[in-house]
Amino acid sequence: MPDPVAPTGGVDMAALFAQALAAQPAAQSQQNDDPNVYLGGGKPLSPGMERNYTGPVEQAKYATLSQTIMDVYRWDPATKKANIAKIEKSLGIEIKNDGDLEDAWKYLATTSAKYLSAGQSLTPWDVLDLYSKDGVLGGKLGKTSTHTQVNLTDAATAKAWVSDIMRQKLGRDATAAEEREFTDLLNSQERAHPTISNSTTDPYGNTTSQTTTGGVTQAGIAEQYADSLKGDAEYGEYQGSTTFRDAFFNAIKSPV
Repeated sequence: MPDPVAPTGGVDMAALFAQALAAQPAAQSQQNDDPNVYLGGGKPLSPGMERNYTGPVEQAKYATLSQTIMDVYRWDPATKKANIAKIEKSLGIEIKNDGDLEDAWKYLATTSAKYLSAGQSLTPWDVLDLYSKDGVLGGKLGKTSTHTQVNLTDAATAKAWVSDIMRQKLGRDATAAEEREFTDLLNSQERAHPTISNSTTDPYGNTTSQTTTGGVTQAGIAEQYADSLKGDAEYGEYQGSTTFRDAFFNAIKSPV
């Protein structure tokens, strides 16, 4: 059977679960490369209830890890749909295809095998309960969070910028109206282009990746504002007088 196609875009589920497995504490060394997974029976199915359990005990069931992983392709459509919904809800992830489902189930089955090698009988579903949002580990399988932040330039900084622009382009300080105009322009662009940060954490709260997009370059907006002044008559008059003045001083400095 060919390998499942990895999902495109968004979170790389295969990488997420690989990081989660790598982050787990090492279990006891195993001679078997395909360890057993506990599938139920032989004890009450609710961890922690063994001491008070007096009901019938089923015969314990086991399967190898590779056999257990392939269960995702043996589930009938209704069972598969129900299991996907349960895994998504418990772990707070989105399963888009069979590759995502196999990655999630492989993580649960592998963790179950590690528990068994350490002397604790937990099925993959018991592991899911531990990692669920309401479970012992509080849904710490790993998640991607998005933080949006708007960084507004303060009025004093905007005033200094526009005054500098006006002195360079028009030879004077900015008026109060021009200061407000520039500050409003700058802040409106900053609101329209917030900074967006995405971070992914592993099951133990460690950040595994972080990206930042969006935002604006305040200097770029200032440059655009300065360029907009070129169509103003005042700009032409000042630049023309500056050019004449520079030429005059260069002329009188030149040797006769």
